[in-house]
Amino acid sequence: MDLLTINEENFAAVLKCEVSPEQAKYVAPNVKSLAECYLYRNDGVMPFALSVNGTIVGFALLDIDDEERDVTIWRIMIDHNHQNKGYGRQAIEKISAWVIINTPYRDLYIDYVLGNEQAKHLYEKMGFQPVRINEHGEQVMMRTLEKKGEILN
Repeated sequence: MDLLTINEENFAAVLKCEVSPEQAKYVAPNVKSLAECYLYRNDGVMPFALSVNGTIVGFALLDIDDEERDVTIWRIMIDHNHQNKGYGRQAIEKISAWVIINTPYRDLYIDYVLGNEQAKHLYEKMGFQPVRINEHGEQVMMRTLEKKGEILN
């Protein structure tokens, strides 16, 4: 799994990534996420194409909050054709390592729409703990990342 900067070469592939129709209520379309990246381009947002062996399999959007001193995985999705291969877990592991290397922050947040049991199970398995329900009615979870030089679980 590689985190790639979104550019002219992979932009169209990111836009083509979609979840199944049943999952559409749980995550915004990538076109909306990329539009929000433009709107908040000066506010610490960081979009990534998720790539496995040169194939774009998904999308992630981070929000680096210098005021709160934390990072949120604002959006993460794996294309329906590439699900159930462990890519969601790999993406979160890669994002965690990226946060440790590229930011001074160790609190990593993620949220999910209530009812998305697949996301809940994955996040719990990866050590995220529930902290609150946000203003959108989503469950917010947090995991403290290990310090530099220590192994992530």
